[in-house]
Amino acid sequence: MKIKQGASVFMATFLMCAALGGCAAGGKKTNTVTVSFSEKDATSVQNLKKFDYFTSDWAWSGYTPASFDNEMLTVLPALAELNSSNMRIALGIGKGYNGIGANTGANGGDGSSDGEYIPALTLMEGLKGVKVQPYISISYIPEYAAPSGTWKSVPDDFGKYETFSRNVVTTMERNGVHAIYEILNEPDHVFFSGDWVDYTDTYIAGAKGVRSADPDAQVAGMSAAWMNQRAVTKRTREVNGEAKNITDLGYFIERTYEETLPDIFSWHYYGQYGDIGGEGETSFNYYLNNYRNVIQGYLDTGSYPDLEKVQTSLNEFNVFVATTTDMYTRAEVIPYFYRAIERILAATDVTQINWASLVSDKNDGLDCDLINGLSYERYPAFYALWMYAQLPVDRVKAGSPDQDVIALAGADDGRAGVVFVNTADKEKTFRLRACDLPFGTANAALYLSDDTHKTYTTTNIPYLAAKDDGLATKDGLYIDITLEPYGAAYAQFDNADGTKTDVADPYDMDGKFVRADYWYPERRDNAPYASVHSRSLSAYVGMDGNETGESAASLLLKDLTKEDSFDVVFERWGHPAASEDAVLGFRLDFELPDGSWTRSTQYTFDGFDGGMAIPYGTGKAAVYSVGLGEEAKGRMTVTPGSVAPTGWTGRVRLSFLVKDCGKDAAAKFLVRPTEP
Repeated sequence: MKIKQGASVFMATFLMCAALGGCAAGGKKTNTVTVSFSEKDATSVQNLKKFDYFTSDWAWSGYTPASFDNEMLTVLPALAELNSSNMRIALGIGKGYNGIGANTGANGGDGSSDGEYIPALTLMEGLKGVKVQPYISISYIPEYAAPSGTWKSVPDDFGKYETFSRNVVTTMERNGVHAIYEILNEPDHVFFSGDWVDYTDTYIAGAKGVRSADPDAQVAGMSAAWMNQRAVTKRTREVNGEAKNITDLGYFIERTYEETLPDIFSWHYYGQYGDIGGEGETSFNYYLNNYRNVIQGYLDTGSYPDLEKVQTSLNEFNVFVATTTDMYTRAEVIPYFYRAIERILAATDVTQINWASLVSDKNDGLDCDLINGLSYERYPAFYALWMYAQLPVDRVKAGSPDQDVIALAGADDGRAGVVFVNTADKEKTFRLRACDLPFGTANAALYLSDDTHKTYTTTNIPYLAAKDDGLATKDGLYIDITLEPYGAAYAQFDNADGTKTDVADPYDMDGKFVRADYWYPERRDNAPYASVHSRSLSAYVGMDGNETGESAASLLLKDLTKEDSFDVVFERWGHPAASEDAVLGFRLDFELPDGSWTRSTQYTFDGFDGGMAIPYGTGKAAVYSVGLGEEAKGRMTVTPGSVAPTGWTGRVRLSFLVKDCGKDAAAKFLVRPTEP
């Protein structure tokens, strides 16, 4: 259906046309939802946590051990459409486990030859093609380290397991794969025959192996299935020569803290019948709050400060347990997804979420997956997350037609959009008035995900209900929307001049990006936050309604030359409160050959150049300060080599800072190629 402009409003579902007036006038007086895209919301967490994904290694396997199903490579572009930064995959190794790693560390091999990884390297090449980082769970125990056991055995020789882990990383790096590594998968479930002490010993050996091969590699530990037990149940165990009544999480922290503390604490959560709320022992709040309490207890002693830097990765997360019904093929699941998104956004100290799962194993397709592993059909669940992935990160306030409809909206220079989700079992009809769009001419589209409007294809986009290009936005736009029971609608307005939205394009600075790190001195909901979308190098910071508090995110960059440069596109919004202590900006630190850091320089908005020590770079407040100017928005070319100290290694910490800026403060910093 053609989208029209004109003096009248055509009364057809999904029809879009120019409004008679702006946001203050025009349109129906009732059942009309007005979204003004002109004022960004600085009091909320931005829409930055685009989901990453987990997929079982069995989804990628062929029908014989250690084989790869090449047809599955057609699924990988979906990760790009979902704006994913990484995909978690179990390597699937060990005697009796016939996954894609069946030949790894087997048949006399020790994990050091490319031939042991042929299926895995095929998948890694596919991920490189869509610019998504692998998150490799070294699962499980190779025959090389447990010749007398099986894939779930405790290693016979921890030294050999350390060697094997080192060889995994060395082989991947030799093949151009820079991954996040995790030691085992759910060792507190059916995938490991040892107890928690055995797992901790295995983790320590594995972490030593990974870091000896690549000191820059991020290491995840625990991969716990039952954090509601690991952070709650206490047992008497010997820790460093002392008997203690201690939780498994506490035991793991104390055993690893000095030498092998993970960069990432990983654990899993599957909701019970879609409900992640409440406070019961199976609720997400119970898992998360008890986990936080253990970490905060150690932080409060003052003896474990590095815990402030350990990320929280929910690397298997879903609103339902695995099921053999067709629930995931129906729109019924969509409201649960968006309630989960709202909950995860509030958990500011949770930095990574891998939705479980992207694609199903080769079964009947009835599982908790977004894509059928046999037919490759995208389910409504996929399209629900697709809509959130396309939504601009810069949040704006979104009205709702009634209490049954969830609404999320965002706008940046390239795109504005709003998602509506019907949580009720009855139809909802209303009119959207999209006003004050941030560009003069828009290409507009309306997408639907429900039980009627299905594409029945393997393409990535959902049902396109209406589309038109070149619409003048000065007086606003109308869209008439009918939401089916449990259905979702996404109204998207792209800048007609071709400007890209902030997380649309991947950028790794020609391989110079190494890793993203976080500093969260407060482990709670709605704390000041600093977050990075590492696929696009887009960083956001904000106070999230707090008068005071601080946070930082840091990128490690390598192999920079004296001539290398990049641009930082910056913008702040809300009403940040300037003071002697307030900081809002970014900083550079330079590495010297002895591993120390020096010449820290911060670049801040005017009035926000106070002192702020962060645990990256020098670990102290910046020595030098440069102003970003009086404007709230701009672009700066940064050439680190022009101010680098003598003997600089070419490695830089680029960190993003927020401190004591008042309740209404947010900013973004986009790392982009230098404009000619």
